[in-house]
Amino acid sequence: MVTTQPRYGPRYGSSGSLRAGRLLGLGLLLAAAAVAAVTIPELRSELVGHGTEGTLTVSSCETHKKIHYGTHRRSTELQFSYTGSWTAHDGEATRQDVEVDTSSRFETGAKIPVVHVDDTFAQPQDRDPGD
Repeated sequence: MVTTQPRYGPRYGSSGSLRAGRLLGLGLLLAAAAVAAVTIPELRSELVGHGTEGTLTVSSCETHKKIHYGTHRRSTELQFSYTGSWTAHDGEATRQDVEVDTSSRFETGAKIPVVHVDDTFAQPQDRDPGD
């Protein structure tokens, strides 16, 4: 009696269609990566805005408490509002009585980095879309 083993190969179509499926999947993955590489920086710049970088010289500060209520606890966060004069790094623009809200603490007279977008001023780390 002669026994035969089942043969898997191009003759039965399993190897060829498996290879085609893998190539198709790899192609779709590469296309998705290319689209993400192009659109994510554009989306991030639209959310954040380009803005004008500058420096705020702090003349006054107000402290506010922000209370967060959770399921089982309450927490308090300090928020600071700074007022001062802002000067663009390129030296072309200067603004007086600029107000910046942040969770960072600074002393009067401190020079802090601030970005001006439209009519708002914020510290660069406070402008990240994930925050």
